[in-house]
Amino acid sequence: MAAEGSTDSQTGQNSTQPLIDHLHFAATKEWRKAPFSRQTLHEFKALRSALRTVEYDAVIDLQGAIRSVFIARLAGCRRLIGEAEPRERAARWLSTSE
Repeated sequence: MAAEGSTDSQTGQNSTQPLIDHLHFAATKEWRKAPFSRQTLHEFKALRSALRTVEYDAVIDLQGAIRSVFIARLAGCRRLIGEAEPRERAARWLSTSE
């Protein structure tokens, strides 16, 4: 961890209190084009593995869509924070809004 008031040499940002520890990207649009291809399955498994390597305190879903809340659930975190009124109504069933 960096000392108080120091800057990260790669990002140039203050690194004393990061707001986000980990950020993961999922190529869901590409996966939709070929959902059962070897590449899609490989990428999906790699994402799931990466999500499970850390024990998260909370996962935040800002999209409010079924696919985003499903991917957030892959992290295995009990606390999934989402919108009280998500864009896709069914997404509410999978989140633990606060």
